[in-house]
Amino acid sequence: MGSAALGNVFGVTPAIIKGNAVYLANAAFMWIVPLVIILALMTRFMDNLPSEKPNPKNLVQIFGNKHTWALTLLYTCSFGAFSGYAAALGLLVGKEFPEIPIRIHRIRWSHLLQVPFVPVGGWLSDKINSGTKVTFVSLIGLCATTALIAVGVDMHNFPFFFAMSVLTFVCCGFATGATFRMIPHVFGNPLLSSLITGFVAAVAAYGAFITPKIFGFVYSTFGNIHPAFAVLLAFNIVTVAVCFWFYVRKGANMNV
Repeated sequence: MGSAALGNVFGVTPAIIKGNAVYLANAAFMWIVPLVIILALMTRFMDNLPSEKPNPKNLVQIFGNKHTWALTLLYTCSFGAFSGYAAALGLLVGKEFPEIPIRIHRIRWSHLLQVPFVPVGGWLSDKINSGTKVTFVSLIGLCATTALIAVGVDMHNFPFFFAMSVLTFVCCGFATGATFRMIPHVFGNPLLSSLITGFVAAVAAYGAFITPKIFGFVYSTFGNIHPAFAVLLAFNIVTVAVCFWFYVRKGANMNV
C-alpha cells in the first residue's frame, strides 16, 4: 500500500511483475533515512575546521573571478569528459559495434582506468611543481584521443577504438588530479579555494548528463556519431586554448 500510495502521488507508472503492480521508482526512497543521518553527522562533526566561515560576500568573490570560470572549464574537460564519456560508452559501443557482447560494454572498466590516475596526476604535479603543465599536456592528449576514437568508429575497428578509449580515461585522470592541485595555488585563500573546489566539481558532474544527451541527439538527428565527436573535440580545443592563455604562456605569470 505504501508503495502504491507514493507511486500515485508522484505519478509513477508501475511495472507489472508476476501480476502485481510494483512501483520500482520508490526504491530510491530507501536512501532518505541514511542520507538524513549522514547529513546530521556531517553537520555535527565535519564543520569544525579552524577557518573563516563562508558567507554571501565570498560567493560574490568567486563568481566575479575569471579564474573560477577558467578552472571550471578545465575541470569540466577533465572529470566532466570522463563521467560523460563513461556514461555514453555503452550506447556508443552498442550502436557502433553491435557484434561485441553486451556484457563487455556494460562493465564499468572506465572507472577502473580513470580513478587510479587522479592521485597520480596530483602527485606528478607536486613532483614537478606545476599542475598547469600536467593539465595542459593531458588536455592535448585528450584532444588527440577524442579524434582517434572517432577514427576507430569510422574504421569499425574495436581494438583501436578500445585502446583510444583507455588513453582517454588515462588523460582525464591525470588532468582531474592536476586541475584540483592548481586551485589552491591559483587562489591562495583557503576559504575561496574550498568554495571554488566544490563549485567546479558540481558543474563538471553535469558531464555525465550532457554527453550522453549529445550522443543521443546526434544519433537521432544525423544518423551517425561524427558530429558529436566534432562538438567534443571543439570543446577540448577551446579548453586547451584557455589553459594556455591563463596559465601556460609566460605573460600569464601563473607558475601553478
